[in-house]
Amino acid sequence: MAGTPFFAFVFFFMLFNLGISSQFGTLAGLVTPLYNDLRLFGKARKELCVAVLAIGFLLIGLLFTPGNGEYILQLFDNFPVTMPLLVVGITEIVATGWIFGIENFDAAIQDMTGAPCPLYFKICIKYISPAVMLVLLCWLLIYSIINVDTYGAFVNCNPDDVLNNRTVTFTVDKELPGWARAVAVS
Repeated sequence: MAGTPFFAFVFFFMLFNLGISSQFGTLAGLVTPLYNDLRLFGKARKELCVAVLAIGFLLIGLLFTPGNGEYILQLFDNFPVTMPLLVVGITEIVATGWIFGIENFDAAIQDMTGAPCPLYFKICIKYISPAVMLVLLCWLLIYSIINVDTYGAFVNCNPDDVLNNRTVTFTVDKELPGWARAVAVS
């Protein structure tokens, strides 16, 4: 096809622009409260705040570039999101249903919408959701302790395999060491 290199360039240029625009949005969402609300950088210029954060993110990103980068990526990808989000969700639902109180929550809903909160939602917020989330958290902790997680370790490839149309695998599953599992669960 005659235009293949052009369309390949346009496609990857589009991906680059999508990535850069996402980073602008993410960085702006982080810089604004740090600079305006928390005054973390004092009276320094906003550009300095952006530069410090960008360099910090660059240094964090460099963790993923050496030979063990895939290993660290697997740790970041599998562990730090699931359990903390579940704990935050449990904290929010307990704070809403038990600390703030379901009666106060119902009054706030009625004040905003003009209609009371249905009984089903009151029961879910106070009893069912916290119970289900606690069961999930316990299951996740037990699963993390019992199950030996693996990560895909890169192995060298043989160019002759590709030329001869042989099945090529570039990764081998290996077990995470005990210290990595302990850090991930904690």
